[in-house]
Amino acid sequence: MFWNLRRRFRLWHALLCLLIFPIGSKLEAATVSGTLLFEDQWPHDGDLDFNDQVISYSVTTTVDSTGLASELVATYNVLAIGTSTPSGLYLHLPGVSSSSSVSKGLLNGATVGSLPNETDLVIPILDDTHSLFNSQSGYINTQSTLTALGQPIELDLRFTQPVSLGDAPFDLFIARTSDYTHQV
Repeated sequence: MFWNLRRRFRLWHALLCLLIFPIGSKLEAATVSGTLLFEDQWPHDGDLDFNDQVISYSVTTTVDSTGLASELVATYNVLAIGTSTPSGLYLHLPGVSSSSSVSKGLLNGATVGSLPNETDLVIPILDDTHSLFNSQSGYINTQSTLTALGQPIELDLRFTQPVSLGDAPFDLFIARTSDYTHQV
């Protein structure tokens, strides 16, 4: 009797889950957080201090039952800038076509687009990371006497069709403001 009751419960539970979460609907949101350190002279040695851009991130992706993402929400914080060379911040989503429709793309509440002439989707986040510190130039937060608090960057992307994203932080990179081809 007890065994039969448990089987009925599992059956009803499975049916209820299908009604609430039909196949292909949102099932799970996963958040990944971390910190990335960049050396702006890469692939050359430079000074190898890896403090030229120090960026923390928290990325939440919402995926359906097949593992495809319908939404990406990210928060980026530039914690330190150890170079006087202005650099921008970009998000590259490998394997996601640049022609993929983004039904909603917001960067700190403003509409965001993608870079032209790219095979994969590349989102320009900032032209110059110094702008987060009231355009203060030079080194920021690399010494105890050089402290400043930057502003967080909020990115919200929703895709028209679910896409395969892979693992966060995906391909977050910096590029010189004066030379986009110098990417790290």
